[in-house]
Parts: sequence; C-alpha cells; structure tokens
Amino acid sequence: MTVDAFGLTFRQVETFALILTRVSALFTVAPVFGNSNIPVQVKAGAIGLISLILALSMPPMALPVSPDTLTLAGRVLTEFLVGVAISYSAYLLFVGIQLAGQIIDIQMGFGLVNIIDPQSNTQVSIIGQFYYLMAILVFLAINGHHVLLRAMGDSFALIPPGSFSLARLNAVSGPVMAEFFTRLFIIALQVAGPAVVTLFLTTVAMGILSRTIPQMNIFIVGMPLNVLVGLIITYVSLQVMGGVLSTVVSGMAQNITNLLAAMAGT
Repeated sequence: MTVDAFGLTFRQVETFALILTRVSALFTVAPVFGNSNIPVQVKAGAIGLISLILALSMPPMALPVSPDTLTLAGRVLTEFLVGVAISYSAYLLFVGIQLAGQIIDIQMGFGLVNIIDPQSNTQVSIIGQFYYLMAILVFLAINGHHVLLRAMGDSFALIPPGSFSLARLNAVSGPVMAEFFTRLFIIALQVAGPAVVTLFLTTVAMGILSRTIPQMNIFIVGMPLNVLVGLIITYVSLQVMGGVLSTVVSGMAQNITNLLAAMAGT
C-alpha cells in the first residue's frame, strides 16, 4: 500500500519517522547540537535534512510495518532512547570537564559563586562554566561534532530503525552507564589534578607560615593568594584540558560504537 500524495509505502514512511526520532535526540541532549540557544526552527530544519540524507542513503529495511499504534509507539520510544544513549555518552564528557572546574572552584573559595548554565538550566560554578565553554571550542576546533554526526549515521548499520528492544536496554544499561560515569570522574581528575595539587600545597604553605608568624592574619592573606594561584593554574591547565579532550574525542567514536554493539548484542 502506498501513500497517494508522494507514492511512498507505509514502510518507507515509518522508517523515515524512526530515523527522524533517533536524530531528534541528538538535537536534544548532545553537546553543541542540543544547545538551547539554537532556534527551534534551525534545529527542526537540521533534523529533517539529516534524517532525509540518512533515509536516502540506507538500503531498504526488512522491518515489517507496525501492526498497531501501540507497536509503533514502542518503536518510536526505543529509537529516541538509542539516540539519547549516543548523545548522552558524548554529553558526559563535558560534564566531566565542568566537574573539574567545580572542584577547582571549591579549592579557590568560589564554591558559593554560581551562575546559570543555559544548556542544563542549572546553577554551575564560574570556573566550571568557563571550562565547559572552552571544551565546546576545543570540541568544534578538532571536528568533534563531525565525529558525533558520523557515529549517529553508523548507528543505523549496527541497530537498524525499529530493531531495538527495551529488554535489551535494561540488560546493557547498568554496565555501560557505570563505565561512562567512571570515565567522567577520570576526566575530571585529569583536568583538575594540577590545580588541586597546587592549591593544596599553597594551603599547606600558608598553614606553616601561620604557625611561624602567628601575628599574620592568615585569612586576609590566604584567600586572595588562593584566588591568584587558582587563576594562574587554571590558565596553565587549559593546555592539559586541550590534550585530554583531544584524546577523549578521538576515542569517542569507538566508545559510541562499543555502546551500540552492546545494545545490539554483537
């Protein structure tokens, strides 16, 4: 049976709708693509264009047409969850960078100085948001967004539209998410490590100085010194962040492939 307006079969229409659903998750969760500052019209146009290109480049699917509305709704839901899994695995990398900035903020004494992050609509620390913006720039500079788009396109070869099941998601979600969160903290420690060690040594030195010269008001001297040292080490650690992020992004495609392979059961 065909759709009279365009001469398309119901299978083709359903396949395109499933592709559209998975790609739309990319513009909801993924870094850069899911930014709330991008106009909705631009997002909608990009989703439609990318979905059309993927639909035209994919071979015909052997997936039967959904027999009822409930089955179709289940397929749409699973497709969106697959897209969210891909996007969230990339977003967690930036959460790790932001966490590193928050750790540095606490050491500097900026733990209570927060601003609103327009991406997540939550309060984040100043250095954390600064690191997040720098990470976005590095991500774009090394074509990380191309890697993410390529991974989204390759996902349809591993998990064809409508072939994923919620039961399989429950089987792989625990170990995969545990691995992602472990990597999140590793990234945060790699980026924040130099600043944390330096500020700790500064605090120890100020403690020794206060014992040596009791007349000195350590709070008046220590707090500005912590801020100064923190800003200097933050500037220096940007090079470390660039190297860490380049390594992470280069392996991001493989991580997403491993995730999709686990979800596909291969």
